[in-house]
Amino acid sequence: MTKRKDRIITFIFVLVIIVLINAIVNQFTPFIDLTKDKVYSLSSGSKSLVKSLKEPLSVKFFLTPNLPPPFSTYEKYIKDLFAEYKSAAGKNISFEIIDASTNTIVANQYGITSTQINVLEKDQTSSKIAYMGLAFIYGDSIESIPFVRSTEGLEYNIDTIIRKLIDKNDKLSRLENNLNVYYISSPEVYELLPIGAIELIPDSIMQAVTEANKNLMNKVVFTHVDMSSPNQENEDIIKNLILKN
Repeated sequence: MTKRKDRIITFIFVLVIIVLINAIVNQFTPFIDLTKDKVYSLSSGSKSLVKSLKEPLSVKFFLTPNLPPPFSTYEKYIKDLFAEYKSAAGKNISFEIIDASTNTIVANQYGITSTQINVLEKDQTSSKIAYMGLAFIYGDSIESIPFVRSTEGLEYNIDTIIRKLIDKNDKLSRLENNLNVYYISSPEVYELLPIGAIELIPDSIMQAVTEANKNLMNKVVFTHVDMSSPNQENEDIIKNLILKN
């Protein structure tokens, strides 16, 4: 009777252990690193896409070091993912990891944003500003994933960005002529504007053109035609514009 009782107790004890193990595994399943042994493989569609790159694509991974799970798992996933992209594209993809904690200004310039996460250290929870974003530079065009909150659907999002960059670059490269922006100023206009505005307008337009050229492969050309001091070149520009219209 005692042996039977011992067996029952042992069985119950083992059963409790199994249940506890399953509970722990289920709780931490999102943090298990499935890329550790290269279980993850790039899809055939993604491989074909990056093989179609006609010029180098630069990818910058802005990251705060030593982030806790699940972000540490995301970091490993992204590194392995781009190892696969590079393997498929060859020299046409470069992948650079940048410490965002010491390069916050650069990260922001590329459209990378930070977020506040909770960190458990020494049985105490504290908050931390974290960066984990991707910037894609292709030709003169820039796209970004400001912050990676999950790896679910990440490959699809990356492919969408790459396809967008390729399409934009192809359309712009097919433009035979530049896009000309003319600012024509004359004494008649000066009288209608506030004092000091005349000097600011060309600079403001030039800044807008410079900003636009970041995504337009420098196809936009700005010309200031100042008719307050007429010359043959300015008159020819005006005539050509009138004829085109």
